[in-house]
Amino acid sequence: MDKRVLFITHKYPPSIGGMQKQSYELVTGMEKHLPVEKLVWHDRLTVPYFILKGAGKKARALMQQKPIHLIHLNDGSMTMGINSLKKHASAPILSTFHGLDLIFPNPLYQKLMIPRIKKLDKVITVSTETKTECLKRGIQEDRIVVIPNGVDTDMSQIPRDPAFGEKLEDRIGIPLQDKKILLSVGRPVPRKGVYWFMEKVMGHLPKDAIYLVVGAPLKSDKFLRSLINFLPKRWANQLALIYGIGLDRPEQLRLRVSERLRNRVFLLGKVPYEDLVQLYKHADLFLMPNIPVAGDMEGFGLTALEASVNGTVVVASRLEGIPDAVKDGKNGILIAPLDEAAWISKIDELLGKTTELCKLAQKFQTYTVAHYSWDRMVSRYLELFKEYL
Repeated sequence: MDKRVLFITHKYPPSIGGMQKQSYELVTGMEKHLPVEKLVWHDRLTVPYFILKGAGKKARALMQQKPIHLIHLNDGSMTMGINSLKKHASAPILSTFHGLDLIFPNPLYQKLMIPRIKKLDKVITVSTETKTECLKRGIQEDRIVVIPNGVDTDMSQIPRDPAFGEKLEDRIGIPLQDKKILLSVGRPVPRKGVYWFMEKVMGHLPKDAIYLVVGAPLKSDKFLRSLINFLPKRWANQLALIYGIGLDRPEQLRLRVSERLRNRVFLLGKVPYEDLVQLYKHADLFLMPNIPVAGDMEGFGLTALEASVNGTVVVASRLEGIPDAVKDGKNGILIAPLDEAAWISKIDELLGKTTELCKLAQKFQTYTVAHYSWDRMVSRYLELFKEYL
């Protein structure tokens, strides 16, 4: 098929995150099947210009050189510029919605967003929960399709490096012999529930359990943090949501690790990909202790799939888009969010059964590899695109 697809995104590597990974895998995967063009914007601070005007202008310039038969917007915020795109393009326009890009808690954003969504030819959501949020906003069900994200299943073939344990010991400053490793990965934002877990659960777990938290560097986004300090709280919260940063300053984050959790909780910040894979493989449990936060949501749960592919049992909150990634009893265990007793009991139970935990990890890994892959996701997008091509 010689029909050409244009992908427009401001979430793309080298920037990191689940949306960036999904965008990259979709574009590169689709290149195996169709002629592809992409418009990628890397400057975070000028994203509003790109969304409202820049993308339309660049698309128009591109279409003067090559025919474009379908346009895909990689996240819902791009829909804010659909008037500019419609002005220059007659091709069908489809957009993927991940969660926060749909429910962002700004009245003006919601007022402007909803009529623009209705101008899309198709709405794609990464989870059932995001679809539900679309329905709440009056989007007709027959105009919505759910296509879950995938995961790099090849990670399962990367061997566990026994020498990594020594490297990790040097990093955190304690011996790991006889320790049980709990791991969370994600930006230090409230919905991830990391600090709820520290304060409410960690102190009640066996003394041999340690908690490693991987996420954005604690000193990242200096300019944005400085700007936020001068804004009213409501605006500061919204800006933090847009850019995916925590409002706590680095010293405040460290204070959360109280004296009673010293040498039991470690904030690792950003780590190289190779180290992240090994952390997955060395962890006894991977945790997604997400909590409900007004105006924010977990659209999917890519890191849970990554952990499962690497052979680590996932324990996650039964919340928002997470159940689309973690199927209870099939590739992970779901627990009610904010239920301290349930979290303590389940983790204590799992850590106390080493042999059973290994068998469970293998079972969950097999299911994830069989049911989630980027190729599977791309094939579903391809089927949808062909309806319009």
